[in-house]
Amino acid sequence: MKYLKIIFLFLTFSIYSYANSADINIDKLTQQANKENKHVLVFFHMNYCPYCEKMIDESFEDKKIKAQLKKDFIIVDVNINDDENIIYNDFKGDKSKFAKEMDISFYPTILFLDNENYVAYTLKGYREKDVFKRVLKFIKTKSYEDMDFSEYTD
Repeated sequence: MKYLKIIFLFLTFSIYSYANSADINIDKLTQQANKENKHVLVFFHMNYCPYCEKMIDESFEDKKIKAQLKKDFIIVDVNINDDENIIYNDFKGDKSKFAKEMDISFYPTILFLDNENYVAYTLKGYREKDVFKRVLKFIKTKSYEDMDFSEYTD
């Protein structure tokens, strides 16, 4: 049942995930995000991770967060247990290797990419929905260009 929630969640957000034979091209998604005045949110998680499931169930399932994500972000689902390939800058490989390439070893982790396709902000670990909403606003307003999140007040 939890996996059905995950699938539903990402279909709801129009996640750009393709059949196993296709690649998820983050470079192209960043170009699309620029055209739509959005950021790319790369959600790294894994099967059987209780905090990943909690992040999905409590933060991503919140109605206001769902609306904000749909409006301001293109979401890339990187479940490291899946086989799809990722293309990002000079990297092409499966999701697990992509996580290693991006130095992700803690789950869940979210990377926010800027309009130049570089990591603008990294969010490691579970965040309650109120904090997660503030992080999304911090990214949407591009406040990361001028300050750290600890300095940010909305």
